[in-house]
Amino acid sequence: MLVPQALSDPNFGTTWHSGAGKLGIYPNENIDDVGFISSLIDTVSTWYQVDEDRIYSTGFSMGGYMTNRLACELGDRIAAIASVSGTLGNEIKNSCNSENIVPMLHIHSQTDGTVPYTNNNFGNDAEELVDFWIEHNNCDTSATTTNLSNIASDGFTAVKYFYSGGDLSSEVEFYKLNGP
Repeated sequence: MLVPQALSDPNFGTTWHSGAGKLGIYPNENIDDVGFISSLIDTVSTWYQVDEDRIYSTGFSMGGYMTNRLACELGDRIAAIASVSGTLGNEIKNSCNSENIVPMLHIHSQTDGTVPYTNNNFGNDAEELVDFWIEHNNCDTSATTTNLSNIASDGFTAVKYFYSGGDLSSEVEFYKLNGP
């Protein structure tokens, strides 16, 4: 498995140019991270036998923002995405127009202290993100809902929302965590 790392930005630390930002300030905005990932896919594909129909992106926090950006801008190369906390950043949330269907999984805690579940100043809120991909993939808008119990005895529970019936049999899955 290949795990690329983001560059350091003097004002924000290590971060991707994912589109997350506020007030028109976006970390590493002069870096073409989408182009970097696309070139990385090309390079690895020349060295190894890669099934280019099975390239996935996943990320946590800023990596989740970058994962969503890749779905928007490299949807023809990314088979599906999974993000934890990161949503669509403010820079791209109104311009994501991938022509490709991109199945997705999103996990977000309602008590996330870094990327707020609601009132997210750096991008869209968790449920807005899920609604975007449901609409984009043309999934059924009613979910199959499963309540997941507190099996770790840590005070957290989760609700799984599963949206099926999308174009090309695509799906959207959302795990909403509730707890301390």
